[in-house]
Amino acid sequence: MLKSALDLYPTVMAQLALKKGANSNAQISKDDCEMRESLPDKASIDSEELMKLFRVKQMKGIVRPNGPQVQSNKTSEVVKVTTKAFALIRAKVDDVDAKIVEAITEMESLQGVGPATASLVLSYISPESCAFASDQVLDVLNRDSSRDYKIADIVHANQELRATIEKVGGIGEWTPESLGMALFVLGKANDPKVKGILNKLLSSWNSAKGHGKRRAESAEHDKTDEDPPPKKVKVQ
Repeated sequence: MLKSALDLYPTVMAQLALKKGANSNAQISKDDCEMRESLPDKASIDSEELMKLFRVKQMKGIVRPNGPQVQSNKTSEVVKVTTKAFALIRAKVDDVDAKIVEAITEMESLQGVGPATASLVLSYISPESCAFASDQVLDVLNRDSSRDYKIADIVHANQELRATIEKVGGIGEWTPESLGMALFVLGKANDPKVKGILNKLLSSWNSAKGHGKRRAESAEHDKTDEDPPPKKVKVQ
């Protein structure tokens, strides 16, 4: 189920773009996919890239009024802060929790950037270290606490993601961020727009399975008595 949910992530993001209504949201969904490919190799980002990431966060969750603050950051300051934050989150250390705290704290020195926004930025840079603290991730993994987006909550959510990956034997296949993306899709399953596209895909898959079954039954029915019996295949 989780792998299927992760595969549906681009589709769900496209549906959210349609739901939000603005023409620019289609570009935000595209930016999301492109930045997941390009940002892991970057030593820093500029103010324009920071705003692109912030818009992704806004589309994925609750719209916050701090956009003008984020936009007010000068490129020189964004480059300076993200250079240090990215080095911290990429550090080869045993204490992953500590480097998440240090990197988020550094990111918070930028105007309008709180722990959740910082976690989103870091999830693109080092998905194996930090997942975006989406509402869906926090709701699933921090059940005993309110959704208040504190650094401690983000650290705890990432601890749970790493533990889950280890428990299911997914080390090397899953990262905290990819698992978080799957949980995001599953959490959005009750959204009317998303639910509609998921139902359509499930119907399509079931229809394809049914069509394949009918073809197999038809082929079996058309066999003559002269047909040789099928060979038995030993399952390894």
